[in-house]
Amino acid sequence: MDVSAEKLVWGKDVLSGYRRARVGAITLVQPEESAQPSAPRAVVLHVHGRNDYFFHRHLADQFLRQGLAFVAVDMRRAGRSLERGDLPHHVDNIDDLADDIDAAVRTVAQLWAGIPVIIHAHSTGGLAAAVWAARHPEAPVAGMILNSPHFGLRLTRSERMKMVAVPWVAKLNSTRHVVRASPTYALRQHRDHGGRWDFDTAWKHIDGDLVTAGWLAAVSHAHRELSRGVEMPFPMLIARADSTGPDREDNPRLDEQDTVIDVEAIARMRTHLHGQIQDVVIDGAVHDLCLSAPAPRQRYFDAVTAWLDEVLA
Repeated sequence: MDVSAEKLVWGKDVLSGYRRARVGAITLVQPEESAQPSAPRAVVLHVHGRNDYFFHRHLADQFLRQGLAFVAVDMRRAGRSLERGDLPHHVDNIDDLADDIDAAVRTVAQLWAGIPVIIHAHSTGGLAAAVWAARHPEAPVAGMILNSPHFGLRLTRSERMKMVAVPWVAKLNSTRHVVRASPTYALRQHRDHGGRWDFDTAWKHIDGDLVTAGWLAAVSHAHRELSRGVEMPFPMLIARADSTGPDREDNPRLDEQDTVIDVEAIARMRTHLHGQIQDVVIDGAVHDLCLSAPAPRQRYFDAVTAWLDEVLA
């Protein structure tokens, strides 16, 4: 996608003190110019996952305090980028998300010309970012942080058997809803249900979002692509929780486990990624490491800070 930072039209955002601009199918969000550092060490581009959008003020503040500029992207059919008639988060191919990341990176590189770009990508955003990075070694990126990348689910035998049929279902009708995701993780994150965070439940569902066959097939294809072995062209930090647990209300460790994806799948996929890569495991963290309880969240931020100091030295 050809983009021109000079032609962006910035307007007020739903978050006070932030502004946003549309770039094709995506939306860029950033703090008002007065809140950004005048001479940043780097600019961080945050990429969200499925059933998500940018609302993480505290994440932006963490980077801003370190002298880093910050911008987030709401991907196609997600959050601020949702349009009438859209199926939230639906894609037919991981290329769609890779294209969104490419557009965001190239726009950010224009907005902060000559400033190193760091990608911070979560869950499915992390999966798409890894695929994109392997395909774009020439991209203007200094490093990449993957926060619980979606490298695999913990599935029962029957669920694995059902997954075999997903590509065929997707070919017949990619927009068909094939499963409703468990609502517990998102529900328990919201402050109205005992959580720590405030977010728009129209953009981050707390009643279980519907997953299309096309999205599942796209994710499975991306897993296969990475598992064949790929070279990561930028320094990378891959962070994950220390354990996976069931996303059910009767799980006493709901607030200290990844209940969305399989952390062991992250460890297995890591063996297929080659390059300058560091790993960090955060004890007691949830799926989105930066939404964890204060102690594991701080451990994650400390690990990110230490890694950034090395990469940007």
